[in-house]
Amino acid sequence: MSTAMSTPIKLRSRTEPVQTGQPPRVAYFTRLWVNALCIALLGYAVMGRGFAYLGIPPMFVGELLLFVGLACLLVCGRWWVILKTPQMTALTVLCCWCAIRTIPFIKPYGMDAMRDAIIWGYSLFAFTLAGVIICQPQLLVLIVNKYKYFVKIFLISVPFLWIAFQFFHEDFIRWPWASDIPILYLKAGDLQVHLGGIIGFWAGEVAGSTATIWFIPMFINAAMLGPVNRGGMMAFISSLGVSMIFKPLNRWAWSFIIIAVFGISVLLATGLSFNIPGSQRPISAEQLIGNFISIFGGGKQGDLEELQGTKQWRMDFWKAIIDDTVYGPYFWKGKGFGVNLVSEYGFNIDAEETVRAPHNGHMTMLARSGVPGATLWAIVHASWALGMVDGYIRSFFAGRKRWAGLFMWLLIYWLCVVINCSFDPYIEGPMGGVWLWCIYGMGVAAMYLRRREPNLLDIPEPPPIDQGREGDPLTEMAAQ
Repeated sequence: MSTAMSTPIKLRSRTEPVQTGQPPRVAYFTRLWVNALCIALLGYAVMGRGFAYLGIPPMFVGELLLFVGLACLLVCGRWWVILKTPQMTALTVLCCWCAIRTIPFIKPYGMDAMRDAIIWGYSLFAFTLAGVIICQPQLLVLIVNKYKYFVKIFLISVPFLWIAFQFFHEDFIRWPWASDIPILYLKAGDLQVHLGGIIGFWAGEVAGSTATIWFIPMFINAAMLGPVNRGGMMAFISSLGVSMIFKPLNRWAWSFIIIAVFGISVLLATGLSFNIPGSQRPISAEQLIGNFISIFGGGKQGDLEELQGTKQWRMDFWKAIIDDTVYGPYFWKGKGFGVNLVSEYGFNIDAEETVRAPHNGHMTMLARSGVPGATLWAIVHASWALGMVDGYIRSFFAGRKRWAGLFMWLLIYWLCVVINCSFDPYIEGPMGGVWLWCIYGMGVAAMYLRRREPNLLDIPEPPPIDQGREGDPLTEMAAQ
């Protein structure tokens, strides 16, 4: 392994100035916003829906960060260059179309219309993050360094938080303005998305090699969460598969696959089964295999009937949406953002009608924005994914291994999110929506900077902004 790949990106001396091309105060507060965004992304990952309700209604943490980020973007400088990229052009057109299908429904449906619009509305994070990174390229290095700490906090804390949530979620403190939402509200599929993202980060070696000891908490997390959620399990398996396509000999994927095959073989041979705290689905070979088979249409009697039942609900729902849009009267416009799709199609699963979506983000876009919106949605994601593959190939053959690893990591993370949102309304809330569009924006910025700042990932994280004036209190704050 080359020295450039084995040496992590380290912090530069705090006294060395950095040229950002921005007014010092703007650069400082932009970096402060990116740090706050990183903390929020960690909160969404380890606290789930509970963290999303932090704030004062209707201004929660996600909305506050978005508004502050947009303010930073507007004063950043030549941020509008991102609009010239094909990915952002497609995303802009998608947002315009979805806005047309949202505005007429705000009056009759009120906050429900705004809540349904989150699936595309949080794409403003993509514009914001891409813009500030392009204006201040060293922020890309900062985010990579912050993610190293995210990995450690996530892998160590999740097993304890998951068990605590399963046993004591009824007793957790609840938000005064949302009495049904505890401050910790986790979903196994969401957690497995981040496990897949971590696999991509390790395999890509974006920040250098990772100690093998971290495989232990990774395996514990995967074994604990795998039997609970099919979509998350599929996302995690996909992260292993894609990382092997890019790097067939990477040790992380092969180590996990070998141990997983060995473990399932032992469970099959012995018939052992371990109960998961708070879940009716045990850790067993039958459960793991049943989860996987049920995705593709299989299933058995007994304990696995629930898996097939939830799958059938989704398939019937999705078929009704396709019949109404692709082959029906809602081809051009869809039903709009605001109407409760579950009630509209008669697939209610609770008397309170709390479930509003078909548990598939792509089907949600088709149902609400019609075939034109779904087509734009596909173009937005396909163009971005192709951009990541192109960036990886060009970086790899140019000998820019860290750039190649960055594109690989972002592509794997995006794929995990897209797979999970195909089984769950993951991106229809900030827990997945903010993550998806931050990944998207970071990828667009990486495509832009790869050509203009090829040595960016070979330098350490930037020090605080040098104001150029001694005694400036803002400079002193940044230097501490």
